[in-house]
Amino acid sequence: MKLKVTNLEKSLSKVIEIRNKTDKDISVLICKFDWDQRKDIRIVSLIKILRFLIALQLSLHSLINMADTEYEHWSDLKLPRPIDEDIEGYLLAYKSFIEISFISSLFSIIESTIRAYYQHIDSNEYEQIKKSTYKVTNKFLLEKLDREFTNGLEWVDFMRNIRNVIHNNGVFSPIDGKSRTMIYKDNEYRFIPGKLLHFVEWPLLLDLVNDFRELMFQISIDENICSLPGTIPEPFRKSEIDGIL
Repeated sequence: MKLKVTNLEKSLSKVIEIRNKTDKDISVLICKFDWDQRKDIRIVSLIKILRFLIALQLSLHSLINMADTEYEHWSDLKLPRPIDEDIEGYLLAYKSFIEISFISSLFSIIESTIRAYYQHIDSNEYEQIKKSTYKVTNKFLLEKLDREFTNGLEWVDFMRNIRNVIHNNGVFSPIDGKSRTMIYKDNEYRFIPGKLLHFVEWPLLLDLVNDFRELMFQISIDENICSLPGTIPEPFRKSEIDGIL
């Protein structure tokens, strides 16, 4: 398996496109609402996605540069084997690391955001169901907002199943041992026990992050959310490094 730099360059362009859309979403929220940009989940959720996309842009740019045979900093990396013996292996390992980090980080942003909203809106009910990510996302997206976000629920569940294979080295290993067929953008995706998810490639992942960007924006401006007084706290924001906004 060789690294296809052309495909990575297309993915990098797509990341920049989504990043620009996220930046515009944030600008709209700043102009329309007086929310605390460092504490309120209604705007922090988009800022986290923006930071995530910037980190992804930097990672893909670095990978593309390293794939250039004339990359001048290989010797500075002090890798265990000579570059000319295993350059492809190093590049694929780095690519895999970026992909795993992408999947894990994106789902973490979405899940933690939904949990923060739910806990703020109905803390008692949240405490009763918080151990089940599916129940939390299901009830929040279908019952707690001004309209049902059915597509959003399908996206979250699809991403949740993709994220879960990280725990099994990329192999789908459901507790019930059963195959699953999931629909995303009118396409069927088969999750087969004991098999790798070969369909998880950058075009699919970037479609997902763009949809989640739109979902977070639509939740922020949903009447049941934007009309809430005061600040909806983002519990983990204080631990992040300031710098992007």
